[in-house]
Amino acid sequence: RAKAAAPFPVLLQETAGSGLATARVALPASRLSLCLGAAAAAGLVVELQLKGAHARGSQSASCDEVAEQERETATVSRRRDARRSRLHVVLDIDETLVHSQQVHPSWIHIQGRLGRRQRDDVFGLVLSEGVAIQVSKRPGLDGFLRWLQKRGYEVSLYTAGTRRYVEALLPRLDPEGIIGQCLVREDCVPAPGFPNVYLKDLRRVVTVSIGPDGSKTAEPADLARTVLVDNNPLSFAMQPENGILVRDWLGGTPEESPDDSEFERVKALLLQLEASFPARDVREVLPSFQKVEIRKLVAHIGLRSRLPFSSL
Repeated sequence: RAKAAAPFPVLLQETAGSGLATARVALPASRLSLCLGAAAAAGLVVELQLKGAHARGSQSASCDEVAEQERETATVSRRRDARRSRLHVVLDIDETLVHSQQVHPSWIHIQGRLGRRQRDDVFGLVLSEGVAIQVSKRPGLDGFLRWLQKRGYEVSLYTAGTRRYVEALLPRLDPEGIIGQCLVREDCVPAPGFPNVYLKDLRRVVTVSIGPDGSKTAEPADLARTVLVDNNPLSFAMQPENGILVRDWLGGTPEESPDDSEFERVKALLLQLEASFPARDVREVLPSFQKVEIRKLVAHIGLRSRLPFSSL
């Protein structure tokens, strides 16, 4: 239970004829602005004695200054409460959102010569050094990202892919600018004993707050409100209770994969988590929502580099 704020000592002075009448009162913080406004309207001279651990002596503050301080405090409090109740969804890219495979550069050239328009769900990209890739989006990806935005969740990417790959992919993956922070391979932790395997540390994810003046403030994401959606169980090794495991997406078109409904399952999990706010920590409730116990799975994979999803 929050401790009630201490009353503020206030000195009120009123000029009466040739004399000066004074009175000292203690006002609760919640009534301070209202009382000071009434005193000023009545022609009283108001002096507010502010005392704090770092104050030297006392300071005088006008009613306007006090009101401004109260507004700033309330704004900070609202932002803090909003962050605490806002879910932060961190998404893996490969085999979670899309499937990418390298193709010969002539494939993209031939598609253009034949006059074939690139589909929204299957398209080609050429990276900065001339490497060509074909990208297949998981069915329902666009709607899933818009749904996350509509729910008010903060959305970030965390991939073991390279920065040049993400920079080339992002305009096609997220043309509406829903995704905020993008963490890449250099932000991962190499897995001991597993060459070319990278772990994801959610302590490197940040939450961005936008002030009334448009200024942005970044701070470490609250792990009590953060989840990682990934197809690779090893990605969860550092924070297993924050993980939402999905099936591998290995490409194709929506017509070829009509049964892929992983985004609908993830949405249902996120709604369950949202319903538990603000009282519960996602790390307390998320493990009970999933059929697979991530922590035990990660420990088991320590014996093998990869388990097929069908064995779970």
